[in-house]
Amino acid sequence: PPQKCAKRSGRMKKEILRLESVSQPPYLDEVTLHICEGEIVGIIPINNLGINELVSVITSNTPIHYGHVFFEGICVDDYLGQASKENKVMVIAKEGTLINSLNIEDNLFVLRKGARHYVVRKKLLNDQSRRLLEDIGLQLNPKTLVGELPYFTQVALEFAKALVTGTKLVIVRDLSSFVQASYLEQLHQMIRKLKQRGISFLYICNHHQESFLICDRCYLQKEGHMIKCLEPFEMTDEVMAHYDTVFSDKVESSERQSLFAQYRPTTHRVFQTNNLCFHSLRNLTMTIQEGETVVILGDDDSLVDDFFLVLEGVFKLDASIVSLDETSLTPRDRRISLVGKNPLKNALFYELSVIDNICFCADHKLKNLWRIPRLRRSIATQLAQELGPWIYNKDLYELSTSQFYEVLFQRILLQNPRLAVFVQPFSTLDMYQRIRTIEYFDMFRKKGIAVCILAVSLSDSLQIADRLLVIENGQISKVYQRSEFSTYRGIAGSKPK
Repeated sequence: PPQKCAKRSGRMKKEILRLESVSQPPYLDEVTLHICEGEIVGIIPINNLGINELVSVITSNTPIHYGHVFFEGICVDDYLGQASKENKVMVIAKEGTLINSLNIEDNLFVLRKGARHYVVRKKLLNDQSRRLLEDIGLQLNPKTLVGELPYFTQVALEFAKALVTGTKLVIVRDLSSFVQASYLEQLHQMIRKLKQRGISFLYICNHHQESFLICDRCYLQKEGHMIKCLEPFEMTDEVMAHYDTVFSDKVESSERQSLFAQYRPTTHRVFQTNNLCFHSLRNLTMTIQEGETVVILGDDDSLVDDFFLVLEGVFKLDASIVSLDETSLTPRDRRISLVGKNPLKNALFYELSVIDNICFCADHKLKNLWRIPRLRRSIATQLAQELGPWIYNKDLYELSTSQFYEVLFQRILLQNPRLAVFVQPFSTLDMYQRIRTIEYFDMFRKKGIAVCILAVSLSDSLQIADRLLVIENGQISKVYQRSEFSTYRGIAGSKPK
């Protein structure tokens, strides 16, 4: 039966979503949660097991083994297989739903379910679009193509589309992983406006600091089970410390923090830019020392893309402007390892064996690596003792996400580059994967590999960094040393103590 949710004022609110003991082995285990009209509820995954399946159940009513799913008071899915097709739910994630080749008004009013007009009345659409955009605080021309808009604006239009389509529940996934920290507060304000219009939100985020800023209450998820519902008075760092002890024990221990004293960067400059001007980069001057980790926080996604293009060496720049060990960068330079966006899709070869993927960039270090199978077998034997027998897999199709990252980082260790560059390395990772990633960055530090992290949001990057460079309008506006990280006021995720 439908239920009502109590408000602080004593009035009752309409229930939008309720899951009762929903199980879908091996992913979901007795999941129980509820969301009321105009409520922002967070899910903080301690690990990501079951998150995709949970979203699928909420949006598409996929079959479950036990339990019930209620949407707007109606049972839409249960263990008997009585499932509706879809619910009025929108998912806002990194992969947007807007069509870049169409303008704003077409995306908002024509390409939507329920649009039954045989004749498109452009003047009416234009007037409706202008009123809607002004209502949510966007000053845009409805005739503008979506592909010409900044990424932040495209995400804002996704929220506007939720209002147009009559969406009852919006699922927001890892917003800070693809939206710049400087724009995140603006999107939070938009979420609060839509909340007042009666739209509910399920805010899925790996960092409790971010969730606590926007959510009315939060669920902690682990191994596909909701282990705790945090009410507003419980949404503090002190309470969270009881549930993420593994992270604090591993990452914030005094033994690990001593690494930054034992393995200090040398004075040898591995990488240097001098008045670099390239697209959105303006007179950028910086250096990275041997064994140093530098985080570059951009105010625009294009800055990250442009800097990555420079590092690829495709555009020939004089060594006086960009240099690696005082020489110019070249395409496919083995002295540098580049890990871009979506590395699991773009940096690995699924048809090749695990060990061939790991050895792919090491043939300049090991002569005859591809001609003598015995060399690769020897490497596989050593790695299997540490990582397990999956090292002998003939392809990558059956690997888990954590094993994919093991392959990626082992490749870098074997390549042993002078500089390793990563774009948002902690994006969408759960707590256990973030811990393992931090362990690999510590290995890079011990080997003297310089590391550059390009980011639009910090996540856990400060846990491994020596310096933070904040870029505004293509130039360095602020430099933070490790001892000053605690003074950074952006939404930064975790910071070293």
